[in-house]
Amino acid sequence: GGGSGGGSGGGAAGGAGGGSGGGAAGGGSAGGAGGGAGGGTAGGAGGGSVGPNQLIFTTSPPTPVLAGDCVATTIQSRLNGSPQAVASAANVALTVSPTGAAAYFSDAACTTAITSVTIAPTKFNANFFVKPISGVMVTLSATASFGTATQSFTPLPAVRTGFCSFASVLSDGGPDLEVQCPIAPPQQVPAHTALFFQASAATPSPTEFEIRCRLTSASTITCDRQAGTGTAGFVRWHTLELPTGLRVQTGEGGCPGAIEATTALPMSVDPAKSFLLRSNTAVGSLDDDEFVIGRITSPTTYLQAIGNAASGCGATPLRAFQVVELDGTSVVRGVLDAGLPPGTNVVQVTGLPAASTNAAVLVQTRVADAVLQDCSMALRGTLPSTTSLTISRGNASNDGGCALEQLEQLAWERIDFQQRARVQAITVSLSAGTTQQSTAISPVDPTRTVVFAAGMPGSGQSGGESSPSGANNAAPDAVGRFDISGGGTTLTVRRDGAAAAATFTVWVVEVNP
Repeated sequence: GGGSGGGSGGGAAGGAGGGSGGGAAGGGSAGGAGGGAGGGTAGGAGGGSVGPNQLIFTTSPPTPVLAGDCVATTIQSRLNGSPQAVASAANVALTVSPTGAAAYFSDAACTTAITSVTIAPTKFNANFFVKPISGVMVTLSATASFGTATQSFTPLPAVRTGFCSFASVLSDGGPDLEVQCPIAPPQQVPAHTALFFQASAATPSPTEFEIRCRLTSASTITCDRQAGTGTAGFVRWHTLELPTGLRVQTGEGGCPGAIEATTALPMSVDPAKSFLLRSNTAVGSLDDDEFVIGRITSPTTYLQAIGNAASGCGATPLRAFQVVELDGTSVVRGVLDAGLPPGTNVVQVTGLPAASTNAAVLVQTRVADAVLQDCSMALRGTLPSTTSLTISRGNASNDGGCALEQLEQLAWERIDFQQRARVQAITVSLSAGTTQQSTAISPVDPTRTVVFAAGMPGSGQSGGESSPSGANNAAPDAVGRFDISGGGTTLTVRRDGAAAAATFTVWVVEVNP
């Protein structure tokens, strides 16, 4: 009787207390030897079979964490709040909400993706890595047979965007020549941040609508122009910052005093994965001073080129350059020294190395020291196939009456983002009198999407081609600003000049951080 009572009592106590505690409880004097044996066996078995009843995250992401960071993460099995080892391997499923907002990896470089992790026998921790992809609030979930752990945080987005403007006139009656555009939240590392922007103004004066912008601090984009009395100016900007794999070097200044001038880079780049972004102000008429070609010429240099041998260059136009090196891309570039001869509205470049469908092209021109019709100089680039590109002007599909004057030289860069980004090429045509048009796009995540045009005149990556308005120095009909709305489903093109029709190739680039 005592043995049986001790055995069952000890077993019950041992099941509750576990392990050696069960054996000790079972081996009471009332049970005698039988009770000790029965209690020890039952208690030991009962205690050993009790596994964890909780799963928790024991780590938290650093503050702040940027989309693209690879964050070490640990989960732990517990029993009633204390670490408890699993008796056999425990599979833990890893999910995230919203879907695709983050990804799980087994390695510190975040290269080997996983969807589950295992807590090894006799262990209570499992380690893995999390990379936030979106800039929205992310909820991580880890689910085992004995419990689910969740953790939520909001990373800094890879892409910030904003709008700022120049006043038509300052309170003292003077022109508004410089604007500070705040970045919120600030960039973490400006040297890992590329600036894409478009600027425009409703004026026929290039000194007012040619606007230069550059990143001047982690929290500020500074934009300037040469004149502005009576005319507002508008800037739409996107910044792209990645914790690794993106390096940006900048330069600025006035005319170098030569038709072609080379600038040394502080650090060497790989031209095969680097591209150049440029902007500048205007000195007067739209001609050689304003239409500048900037291009990478070696791992340690970039070149700026203006006009032709008869050109001069005033000191007033101010220029800004960014040399952007982005891992995971493949960049090819070229120069067409013949430019576009009179009467020619399009040129095609063929025989290029095959690109993926995630490619974009940037095009530039330089012109003589003479005032041309705007439609002659406004360029649009397209990628009709994976091995070719076109550069066009005059908006010939809508109106073939542009004078099509001589362009001295053309330059292009094709950026193949490959798996680094998903690229949509959106063609938007605006009729005369239309200043705004929205177009449906395949859904994107706005917190990691930059938007820019193929044409790169002075006012950022803003250019398209226009039908002839019959005017020189007309309002910037072929200069647009681009933004994403509707939760990432709508592209809107805005322009401040609408005397003529215009067509833009807009690249919608959703980056994989």
